Amino acid sequence: MKNLNELAADLRDELTYAMTAQTGKKEEYTRCRNLKLFMRPNEDSAPHVVVKMSISEAVFSLSDFEKTRGSLGPEERYVHRWFDRPGVKDSLQENWVSLVLRRKKQQAGSVHAD
Repeated sequence: MKNLNELAADLRDELTYAMTAQTGKKEEYTRCRNLKLFMRPNEDSAPHVVVKMSISEAVFSLSDFEKTRGSLGPEERYVHRWFDRPGVKDSLQENWVSLVLRRKKQQAGSVHAD
């Protein structure tokens, strides 16, 4: 399983390659440089991944990988292409399960500490 930082690096590479191939401009990379992936189980209990790129942010469901909120503009099509790469969906789902289990253990530990 790849962690979210490794997955973000893969997506950044995918976007950079696709955008450079489309526009022929290397400077498109700067839009992807600060790309981040994260999950917010405390805010939304439905399994999801948040893709943040520059000032844009979109939330994608981990059940069907459809966008539920936000927008990444034209780059969204590359995100969908990346979701279809081998191992990406499984790694994202495994990261969700791992994060939720870790949060439950932390909450159980804080209850017993009181």
